[in-house]
Amino acid sequence: MTRLVQCIVYVRDWCNANPSRLPWCAALIGAVALLPSVWGGFSMDDHYFHIVMDGVPGEPSLRCSPMDIFAFSDGDPVHNSLRMEHGIPWWAPARWQVAFFRPLTAFTHWADWKVFGNTAWPMHVHSLLLYSALVFAVTRLYQRIGETRGAKCEVPASQPLGFSLQPWVAGLAGLFFAIDMSHGLTAGWIANRNAVLSALFVVLTVYFHDRWRRDAWRPGMILAWFTLALGLLSGEGAVAAGGYLFAYALFLDPGTSSRLRRDGSSHSIQLFLRRFVPLLPYLIVVGLWQIPYKALGYGVVSSRLYTDPTSNPVAFAVKVVQYWPMLLFSELAAGEPMIWNYLPGPLAGAYLGAAMLFLATVTWLIWPLLRERAEARFWAVGMLLAPLPTCAVFPQARLLMCTGIGAMGLVAMYISSRLARSAQCEALEPSTDCLKSESPRRKRYSYALLVCWIALHGVVAAVAMPLMSLSPVLVEKTVRRDLDQVPSDPAVRNDTVVLVNALVDVWGIFVPVVRMSAEAPAPHRCYELAAGARSLTIHREDERTLLLRYGDEFLTDQYTLAFRDPARDPFYPGYTVHLERMTVEVREVAPDGRPREVAFRFDAPLEDPSFRWMAYQDGKCAPFTPPRVGRMARINNPDMYEVVCKLLGVPAFTGPSTSWIDTPLLAWLHD
Repeated sequence: MTRLVQCIVYVRDWCNANPSRLPWCAALIGAVALLPSVWGGFSMDDHYFHIVMDGVPGEPSLRCSPMDIFAFSDGDPVHNSLRMEHGIPWWAPARWQVAFFRPLTAFTHWADWKVFGNTAWPMHVHSLLLYSALVFAVTRLYQRIGETRGAKCEVPASQPLGFSLQPWVAGLAGLFFAIDMSHGLTAGWIANRNAVLSALFVVLTVYFHDRWRRDAWRPGMILAWFTLALGLLSGEGAVAAGGYLFAYALFLDPGTSSRLRRDGSSHSIQLFLRRFVPLLPYLIVVGLWQIPYKALGYGVVSSRLYTDPTSNPVAFAVKVVQYWPMLLFSELAAGEPMIWNYLPGPLAGAYLGAAMLFLATVTWLIWPLLRERAEARFWAVGMLLAPLPTCAVFPQARLLMCTGIGAMGLVAMYISSRLARSAQCEALEPSTDCLKSESPRRKRYSYALLVCWIALHGVVAAVAMPLMSLSPVLVEKTVRRDLDQVPSDPAVRNDTVVLVNALVDVWGIFVPVVRMSAEAPAPHRCYELAAGARSLTIHREDERTLLLRYGDEFLTDQYTLAFRDPARDPFYPGYTVHLERMTVEVREVAPDGRPREVAFRFDAPLEDPSFRWMAYQDGKCAPFTPPRVGRMARINNPDMYEVVCKLLGVPAFTGPSTSWIDTPLLAWLHD
C-alpha cells in the first residue's frame, strides 16, 4: 500500500504542476489504448453499411439514402418481403421495423466509404480521433467541475475530503475514462461510432452549460443547445445529457443554496425556478428532434430486442428493473454486462442479486463523500440517470459510454479522498478522532473498495481495453468461420441457401451481406427456417415439404429477439408467408403465441441442386441433408452458457435451462 500511495502521490504532484497538459495526455493515452483496433478490419454491421449504400444487386428498391444506413428496415411490407428473400427470417412481421434517426453519424460513415472505399483502417483511425476528442473533452469537463466548486467552496486542509478538490483528480478521472475497458468495443467497432459521437456532444453540452451558468457567458447557452441537437442527430444516447443537466441544476447551479428550503416561502420557489427553468430550452430541443423522428417514420416496431419507452412504457419499466442495476454494476466493477444475458434463470437471478448487493455496499461506503461534496453528488446522480435510456435494449458494454462520464468522476473522487484520509490519519496520533470516526469494519471495506477500484480501473483496464478493442475481430472470425461453410462457388449466385437452423436470428442476413461486401459470390436467395434452437425436430412430409417442431427456447432467448415479439404479435394456426421459392404455414401455436410446429413447402424437390442446405448443429455450421420422405431428423446444440463453462473448465448449472427473459414473473409483466 505504501508503494502504491507513493506512485499516486508522484502522479498527483505532476498533474497539479501541469494542469493544462492533462486533457492532452489523457487523449493520447486513450488513442494508444485504442490503437490495436486500427488493424481490426470490418465486422458485422460494417458490411451492412457498405451494401445498403451501394445497393443490393438485383434489388434496387433496397438501396437506401446515405443518411438512412441505420434504418435496418423501414416497415414497408413490400421491402420486408424482399428482405426475407435475402436472409431476414420468415417470422418477422410484415411491418417489422428497426430504424434509427442518426443522420450526422451516417454522414461520417458515408464520407468514409466515399473517400476510403473498401479499406477499413482509415475508418478506424477516424473513430480513434473522435474517441481522443471525447477523452480530451471529458477530462476538461472534470477539470472545470473541480474548478467550479473549488472556486466557490474552500475546504480547510485539515478536512480529509478537501483533498478531492485538487486538480489531479481530473487527471485521474480522465485516465480512468480513457482506458475504460467497456470503451474498447464501443470505439473499436466502426459501426458503433454513434456512441462515441453522441457521448462527445453530451460532454460538450454539459461543458457549455456550465460556462453559461457559472461565467454568465451567453454564447455558452446557444452552444449548449446546439451541441445537444448535434448529439441527438448522432444517436439517441445523447438524451443522457438530460441526466447530467438535471444533476447540475440540483447540486452545482451557481447562485443557489445547496438545499431547497421547504418552508413554502416565495424564496424557495424562486430558488427552484433559478435552478430548473434554464433546463426548459433543452426539453424544447428534444421535442424538436422528436418531430422529424416521428414524422419521417423512424422507430422500432415488433422487435423484442428494442423497447420504445413512449409506445410501450410498461415493458420498458420492467426492463429498467432488470437492466439498470446490471449496467451500473458493470461500469463500477469493470465488467461485461452481456455475461448476464447468457446465464440460465437461477444463475441470472443470483448474478443480479450480487450486483445489487455490490451497489448497495458502494453507496454505503461513498455516502460520506456524497454528503460532503456537491460535485460528488453531481457525478453520482448523472451516473444513475445516464443509463436509463439505454435500458431499451439488453445490457451490453457498448451502452456504457455516457454512464462512464459520471462513474469515473465519482471513482476518482473517492480514491483521492480515501488516500487523503489515510495520509492525514497516519500523520496524527492514533488516539485522535480521525481514527475513531470510522468503525473497523467500515474501514476494512473502504480500503477493499479503494484497492478494488485502483486495480480494476487502473491496472486491469489498461490491459483489457486494447484487447477489448479487438473484440470485433473475434466476432468477425466467428461469423466468417460459420459463413465460410456456406458454398462459395460461382454457381451459388443462382442458387438458394437454406439455413435450417442459424446460430442467431441475424445470421441469415449476413450470409449474402458479408459475401457481397467482400465481393465474393453471394447466394441469389437465402432462407432461414429457425435460429438459436438447442433442439429442433425435422420431419419430411413429402418430397417438397419439411415440418419443423421448435423447442421452448425459440423466440424467447437472446438469440431470437430481434425480429418479433410474440406477446404483441402472436402467431395463429394458419399464419402463412409466401416467398418466391418457399411457402411457410404455421400449424401449431404455443399458449404464449409462439409457433410450435411450422410447415415449409418449397417450389421444387428438396434434393434439387439449386438448394444449398446448411444447419447449425452440434455447435458448428455444416452442410445438411434433408431426411427422406416419411423420416425424421433432430438437431441438438449446446447452450451458450454451456459453451462458456466448457471453455472455462467449470461445471455447468444443471437446473432449468430457462433464460432470464423466461422467468414467469418477468414474462407476465412483459406480456
